[in-house]
Amino acid sequence: MTEHVETEPWSRDFILQVRLNKTERRELDERVIHTGYSRSALTRYALFRTPLPQPIIRPDVDSAAIAKLLEHFGKTCSNINQYSKRRNMGRDPDSLDPAMEAALRMLLELRAPLLSALGIGK
Repeated sequence: MTEHVETEPWSRDFILQVRLNKTERRELDERVIHTGYSRSALTRYALFRTPLPQPIIRPDVDSAAIAKLLEHFGKTCSNINQYSKRRNMGRDPDSLDPAMEAALRMLLELRAPLLSALGIGK
């Protein structure tokens, strides 16, 4: 049996390809999510028992909330685009019309739910 020689993480030049079935892939992905370690770190640990690095901290993400926020951002961006068109057509550039005020209010209202959906500021 050959002795495992420690290498610096940045000197890893080789990629190992492994074939997994769907169940094995799902289990590996669940371990990645559960432990916070990368697939590579878990594989190196399983093969060589190398010390695991600091886990990757991933916030819980609410996909439905993010989808809803993206929908609102689309509407807001459309409002801002309409305002820009009108402003470029010669309207008073110093006045803020109601559509732009509404768009800016929407952006401010979406800030807290977006940060919450991304797991920031809970």
